Amino acid sequence: MFGGAFLGWLRTRSPGVGSVSTPAANALSDLGLSLFIAAVAIGAGGSLIATLQAFGINLILAGAFVTTVFTLACFLFGHFVMRLNVAENAGATTGVMTGVAIAEVCKDAKSSAPAVAFGLPGAVSSLTFIVVGLIILAIVP
Repeated sequence: MFGGAFLGWLRTRSPGVGSVSTPAANALSDLGLSLFIAAVAIGAGGSLIATLQAFGINLILAGAFVTTVFTLACFLFGHFVMRLNVAENAGATTGVMTGVAIAEVCKDAKSSAPAVAFGLPGAVSSLTFIVVGLIILAIVP
């Protein structure tokens, strides 16, 4: 993370450093995401069948419920409480869930404005995901 922040700062100071074409950057981003998903799937594959046998459809329904309810709650909180405009609100809501969707949100908005609100929720949700995951692994036998 610190390396990425340092290189990003260095690129703002001298734009010639680390210059990568947009198609190459997109390909690297997609490849990195695919490798991450593959690594997680390989790690979880051994216990997936046992978990599905133990919890069955309840696990799938709980995942759908949590994903839907909290995404809507985040968007409604941004709209009614924080009074964000639609572009910023979509970027923040996307940042809470996944980084892949921000490109689609920016494309639909025909602007990069949603990306401005993406960074902080994305970082906080990633950190929260890791910490809560470690806590759950420590609690559950």
